[in-house]
Amino acid sequence: MSPPSFLRVFKHGDVSDQILDKCTPLRIFRMRRTCKAAKQAVDDYILRVYKIERQLSRFFSDPASFRTLQLRTGVVISGSMALQFLDRTIYKESDLDLYVIANHAKMVCNWLEDAG
Repeated sequence: MSPPSFLRVFKHGDVSDQILDKCTPLRIFRMRRTCKAAKQAVDDYILRVYKIERQLSRFFSDPASFRTLQLRTGVVISGSMALQFLDRTIYKESDLDLYVIANHAKMVCNWLEDAG
């Protein structure tokens, strides 16, 4: 017996991607909870689409190094960059807003100056 057509749709990444591209992050995660096929499709989609390195590469030649800095210092990306990541978009003229813990500010500033 073949699976229902709904489940067949989610077995094809190109079709499910077109659906998920139109969804808000909340709807994507709600979709994930509907069935095993949707869960797998959403999990695959997230691994392909939600890559912060794509956005960070606009600002840094080595985004992985910045991610290491975040891990060491607790730097948080905010503002339009955070929105772009969640919305899976890129605003060409946007900047990078960071929240930095006060006792790590000098380290982060030095790193940013060296990276520039």
